[in-house]
Amino acid sequence: MESSMARRMTLIVVTDAACWLPIIMLGIISLVGVKIPPQVFAWVAVFILPLNAAVNPLLYTLATAPFLKRMGDSIISAQYSFRSSNLRKTPSTKLALR
Repeated sequence: MESSMARRMTLIVVTDAACWLPIIMLGIISLVGVKIPPQVFAWVAVFILPLNAAVNPLLYTLATAPFLKRMGDSIISAQYSFRSSNLRKTPSTKLALR
């Protein structure tokens, strides 16, 4: 249980860092003395930073135990359904599918 929680938290921290890293790097580069047009900051702020806000709810939802259990149950059910439908086919329908 603790290892799964650690994985979830690591994933959240990594995605947060990935979204903020461009802004941090632009700030450091500009502090060194490189001129960066303000439009670059604006584009990064408009298109990169909102990704963090969009990804976090997905990560929190997809990483919950009830959701993972339901997804696992759905996958197992789909596999069983697929296998049983293949077993019920007659040789003539198998030939028609080829």
